[in-house]
Amino acid sequence: MIRLEIGIVYTGGASVEALAGPADLVAFEAEYSRSVAKFETELRITDILFLAWHSIKRKKQTDLPFAEWLDTVEDFTMDGADEVTP
Repeated sequence: MIRLEIGIVYTGGASVEALAGPADLVAFEAEYSRSVAKFETELRITDILFLAWHSIKRKKQTDLPFAEWLDTVEDFTMDGADEVTP
């Protein structure tokens, strides 16, 4: 089963762990008309953050629409990903 662990850090310094599972992956495919099977070659930051937001929203930890929630995010981490230095 595919599950993605995504850490979110908000602008105020609070953080939350999002575990994106099947419900979030299906919602992604419905929203963007793209298969998650393409993540291996075409994973975008928007994709990761949408999955985190959907997981957090599904767990009733936010009621903000995606674009508004995104404005509150300062940084994110994803299990197995390397940090990119700007």
